Amino acid sequence: MSDIATLLAAAKVAFTSLCLDTCTVKAPTAGAVDGFGGESDTLTTVATGVKCIYQPERDQPLTMNAGAAMGVASTKIFIELTDVDLQGIGPGYEIVIAARGVKPALTFVDPRRLDGSNEVALAVSTKLKQ
Repeated sequence: MSDIATLLAAAKVAFTSLCLDTCTVKAPTAGAVDGFGGESDTLTTVATGVKCIYQPERDQPLTMNAGAAMGVASTKIFIELTDVDLQGIGPGYEIVIAARGVKPALTFVDPRRLDGSNEVALAVSTKLKQ
């Protein structure tokens, strides 16, 4: 094994040992024709049981709703890169963090890939589904 391959293998082991959670990644796919001549998208599971770490972001962007500023809680999720290609993750996808202990399952929507992604973990910024 080359030095880089050895380093990447060690980084994967270190990352996955820190992951307390697992997630399911769902991608949008064209669904059935709706009653108005269009198609309604459905979500298809593309990966399940994937190790991950998530953390709420402290800087919460403000959005306007009926003239009032509202905070939108943003969350950063680091997802283990496995043999499943998750490089295309983006708007329309959902990430479901599995329940653990007393923590319920959490569904996140509208993920955006971050520059912090690498060969070990995919970094995304996303928001909790309301």
